[in-house]
Amino acid sequence: MSQGDILLSAAAGRSLPVGIGVDADGAPTTSAEAVLRDGALMPFGGVKGSSLAFMVEILAAALTKGNFGFEDRSGRFPGAETSNAGQFFLLMDPSPMAGKGFPDRVAALIARLLEAGSLRMPGDLRYKKRRQAEAKGIQVSSKIHNYLLEQLAQ
Repeated sequence: MSQGDILLSAAAGRSLPVGIGVDADGAPTTSAEAVLRDGALMPFGGVKGSSLAFMVEILAAALTKGNFGFEDRSGRFPGAETSNAGQFFLLMDPSPMAGKGFPDRVAALIARLLEAGSLRMPGDLRYKKRRQAEAKGIQVSSKIHNYLLEQLAQ
């Protein structure tokens, strides 16, 4: 679950699924507010997920002089717009290594994963929701609408 989803859950007063976050004492919690206040998101994918999270912290915080996740205290300040998080971008031209067939090889990998039973690829849900929003608009509860209006007024 992303930080943005945690923020939306907190604004809507929704509980989080079990296993998503911990409170300031490191105890599991379903409270979005507790995770944002002084808690933390749990990594996905067990040991491998933790290793990926560690790699991201190195690239997006240590390398860029941004805050590590444990240093971020923006949840303490209503209306905070930044966590002083670093941003890391890796831009790579695959053609010197993979040649001109790179897009076809990626397409073949995706096709095989779908044939093997994968239900979706990374980004599929985002693109589906974007198409739905463009066609039908975005449904927002009155509680979220009022919260957004309050944020705009500040």
